[in-house]
Amino acid sequence: EVAREVKKTHPKKWIVCLAYMTHASHPKQVKLEPNIAVQFCMPTYQAPYQQHHVAHEIELLKEWRKLEPQRPLYLWLYSRYKNHLGNIAMPPYRYFPNFIAHAIGERFALFQELKLSGMFHCGFGQEVEAQVTYQLMDDHARSVDQLLDEYFTRLYGPAAAPMLKLYQSIEQTYCDPKNYPDPVLKKRDEVVSWEYLGTAARMAEWGKLLAQAKAAANTAEQRRQRELFEMGTWKYMTVGRELYLQKKGGN
Repeated sequence: EVAREVKKTHPKKWIVCLAYMTHASHPKQVKLEPNIAVQFCMPTYQAPYQQHHVAHEIELLKEWRKLEPQRPLYLWLYSRYKNHLGNIAMPPYRYFPNFIAHAIGERFALFQELKLSGMFHCGFGQEVEAQVTYQLMDDHARSVDQLLDEYFTRLYGPAAAPMLKLYQSIEQTYCDPKNYPDPVLKKRDEVVSWEYLGTAARMAEWGKLLAQAKAAANTAEQRRQRELFEMGTWKYMTVGRELYLQKKGGN
């Protein structure tokens, strides 16, 4: 109703609405006015391990484009680091890092295929994910592997190889549905982070890669970049696991 009135008084203006949650699918009983642009919300953008839910969202998005070939379609993406889930939990805990560079690349290929008009980011993730996102917004044709090689080489120099391997191993751990208990959505908590993902064996292996990076970094700037990762991500992970083990021992 609002869109119809706006069309009368401001024929060149648009009304924007969200396709979100219970209203994510294309409406079956309401015909949208031609001056309405739709912004599709993708909560699973940062959770590629939830394969069933990801497939459902993609199906809904494709349906929008199929039924609305001329309508401007935009995105609302949840790109932020998922430690906010741990921060708002009662009691709070430290969440396993959501490294998703390759999942971002897959989504951008889909966005280009569907000829979407643009996107809004509800926060940004950690550094690698933000960099990959920025680059793909400029040039969607670039490969994620190329972007990662460029990023880690420029940032860490001789330490690039172990740092990249560390990132990719954490990414694979986070994104692989086989690493999660069932059902995922009902058990997305501290137990998942440090019992199933950040296991003792994996943390030990990642610690070795970080030690290799320490030995390889040779300039003050490269050492500083490695130290920033160690303080901002690695220490967050090690303390998170330690706190979980303390609680587990107390029970």
